[in-house]
Amino acid sequence: MTNENGQAEIIYNHFNRAFVRDNTHCDEAEVISYQLRLYGVEMIRLIQIGKLQPSEKVLQILSDINEGLQRHGKPLLEFNFS
Repeated sequence: MTNENGQAEIIYNHFNRAFVRDNTHCDEAEVISYQLRLYGVEMIRLIQIGKLQPSEKVLQILSDINEGLQRHGKPLLEFNFS
């Protein structure tokens, strides 16, 4: 695992534990989509300040977040790091 993938995994695992803990019995679209957006925005911010590389794993996580937002009828995150 490269350092970039390690960073993505650390961020993802931290978020996933917090998300599951806070939303185990939550099916409210507003809460879930808010947390997804918050996590995605934080990942994008880390990329923009150079603390996280936009690796394939990171981009896949951001794409998964957008899929979740789309399922809840929310605007998608915009990201283009090329």
